[in-house]
Amino acid sequence: MSAANDNSDTFKHPNGELLLGNCIKRLQAIPNGTFDFLLTDPPYGVNYKDRLDRSLLGDNDLGWLQPAFEEIYRVLRPNSFAISFYGYGDADVLLSTWKQVGFRIVGHFTFEKHYASNRNRVG
Repeated sequence: MSAANDNSDTFKHPNGELLLGNCIKRLQAIPNGTFDFLLTDPPYGVNYKDRLDRSLLGDNDLGWLQPAFEEIYRVLRPNSFAISFYGYGDADVLLSTWKQVGFRIVGHFTFEKHYASNRNRVG
């Protein structure tokens, strides 16, 4: 499903639901303080291309970043935990945005990658 359109789906499972669609629009429909934990691997703003030359919609800028993480912060309960993957090249932008919307950064995990996600980066 493409984030470029308003199509969205909900997949039900005995342990919960998977919401698919535009993250900002989907999050706006969720009440404050609903979740205890968030794990996200959003677009990094690096104009990513994989080995098959496929790209990610919206991965050429970070304009979605603040509105999305404002909503993420809002739907998390106090003293909850969030993990977000990000590209090192824009770490300063992401970290400052997370702090601006209310998150407190407590640590980083580092993963060694054997290929560059941003080899086609513009700018």
